[in-house]
Amino acid sequence: MAALFYFSVLFLSVLQGCIADPAFRNSSDHQLQLTGPVGGPNVCRSRYRNYCCPGWAMKPATGLCIIPVCIRKCGRGRCVKPNLCLCEDGNLLSTCNQRQNGDRGRMNGGNGAPLMQP
Repeated sequence: MAALFYFSVLFLSVLQGCIADPAFRNSSDHQLQLTGPVGGPNVCRSRYRNYCCPGWAMKPATGLCIIPVCIRKCGRGRCVKPNLCLCEDGNLLSTCNQRQNGDRGRMNGGNGAPLMQP
């Protein structure tokens, strides 16, 4: 019971400190401002904040984590998933600069059909 009283007093003193702060009182809203993404796909959460999951970046216009990040440059292709490039010839590779053995991503037995995303 004493611990509950102690934490209640501590919470109220912190709250009073925030309200007494001129920057807090003069702000247009008194809600906690989150600097990261609030929701959507590819959002990871910790106890204190939301952030884009590894391999994803936030699109500034929307605030959504929908931009895939490829560590290696895609070259003649574009990044479609984290560290996965869609090359001009339809292959999915870690980079489109050179063909890599064992890193081919063509589906349907290599018949030229592009990979369909789920």
